[in-house]
Amino acid sequence: LADFFDALRGLIKEEKIFKEFSNEEKQNIILKLKNYIDLKLYDKLFPFNETTQDIFFYRKCQRLSFIRPENIKGMKIKLEDNKWEIAINALKEINEKFSPIDKINCMAKCQKILLEAISFSMGKDNLGFEDIIQPFIYAMIKSCPKNIISNYNYCELYLIDILKKKDFGITLSQFNLIINLIKEMKYDELVGITEEEFGKDEIEEITK
Repeated sequence: LADFFDALRGLIKEEKIFKEFSNEEKQNIILKLKNYIDLKLYDKLFPFNETTQDIFFYRKCQRLSFIRPENIKGMKIKLEDNKWEIAINALKEINEKFSPIDKINCMAKCQKILLEAISFSMGKDNLGFEDIIQPFIYAMIKSCPKNIISNYNYCELYLIDILKKKDFGITLSQFNLIINLIKEMKYDELVGITEEEFGKDEIEEITK
């Protein structure tokens, strides 16, 4: 597929019909074609069944879905419930998208919502990803996403290289960081949550 898209990109750059197009217009054409092809191939490329890691992550988030923002260690901001809901719903949309670009845009949308809400509540500008790590963790847990590991792997595998070097690749890496932080999370990384309330990560039971 990578070789195919490289050839396609080369044809679009060289064909006479595209000579009058700007580089930006050619790039947009390439991305639209890529999205269209991803849509048509989705049922052949995306795993039909949930993986063990998908189930593990979903069950862990479901088990911890009772937490509140104040239970996240290091959480320094308070947002209105509707702001949280908008960010959480952005993550839930990932399973409704079919191309790596559209899935990553859902991740970026969640980040943007959180950044804007935090910037407004704190009266600060120039915030970065580190300012939303704790809020992003909370939004991810509350969204109880299904197939999240498969979604990440799909995006990592089929996102074209030229986009991996841009914001899409950065967003995907940040998303993976949040996934891993939740996967490895222990009860003492939360505030006011006992070991009993946290429960156990028993991935062995999933494989039985």
